[in-house]
Amino acid sequence: MPMQDSDPERRNLMVTSIAFIAYFYAGGSFPESNVRLQVINAEFSQPEILALIAWSTFCWFIYRYWVTHRGNFIASFSNEFTEIREKLYIINFLNKELKQTLHINEPNNEYYASNLRWVGGSVVATCNYASITRNPEGKIVSSSSGGGIHNRAPKYIKFKGIKGWFLVFRATLSCIIKQPSFSNYVVPYFLSFLAILGAALRYIF
Repeated sequence: MPMQDSDPERRNLMVTSIAFIAYFYAGGSFPESNVRLQVINAEFSQPEILALIAWSTFCWFIYRYWVTHRGNFIASFSNEFTEIREKLYIINFLNKELKQTLHINEPNNEYYASNLRWVGGSVVATCNYASITRNPEGKIVSSSSGGGIHNRAPKYIKFKGIKGWFLVFRATLSCIIKQPSFSNYVVPYFLSFLAILGAALRYIF
């Protein structure tokens, strides 16, 4: 069954990793010393050379994937994770920490969650102060964030305690399941690791 993936480096690595996983974990072997390719009618008396070529190709695919995608996961996951600041369970937690009621779409002379990110092994929400001026009809005529006449410095809310870490786990798991960065950039490395582990379990341990 062909694998549909627009990224050639990821597709090559995943297909090769799955083939290696199937071979090592399902007990694959070459029953004869000679390997024959029916398509081109060729016969190889040294299958270990074919194994060396396969491993070299596999290592090349890992290298190419790393070169073309290094740093992409951190950037993509950070963007996906900060979007979770608008989730109700995040807003409710920040409300209790700030002792106010946050408005997601139109903050009005109050703090609002502008960012959510991992910092030094913990999750921190950045809350900036929004100052909004409206005309008699209720339309916004001017707005500012941060300082200004209110001189409200940003507040940094750290998620801690049992409830805080539970929300961190929930938010991170939500990103892994619902957003593409984890499956795009981490799963190929995981499959490669499983393929190498399968070879190690067979030939080393």
